[in-house]
Amino acid sequence: MFAFGLLTTFQGELFDGTRGLLELADERVEVQVEARCWCGSRATHNARLVDGVQVYDGKLFVIDDPNDERVAFRTALPAPLAVRPNWSGRRPGRGPRERSGLEAEPARQVV
Repeated sequence: MFAFGLLTTFQGELFDGTRGLLELADERVEVQVEARCWCGSRATHNARLVDGVQVYDGKLFVIDDPNDERVAFRTALPAPLAVRPNWSGRRPGRGPRERSGLEAEPARQVV
């Protein structure tokens, strides 16, 4: 059986389904695709942002509320994703990728 998805919640805990799959698995192989933070560094976990600040509490599942101005990601962003700060407040940059000589893919605006 093959499964693909997030291992942990924004609180750093395994999802119940993930825990069950890992308990039954004979082998776990990570997909050789690296997620990237907006700053260009390797992404290591999920994050929930409220008013631009990373939070660790609240409901596990939240559906986008179009009337909530604090939602981190919207169906139409006011500015291109490339100029939004990441959770640490830093603007996107080339960071470690610049030093390695690799070019980051251009950011796409979500509409």
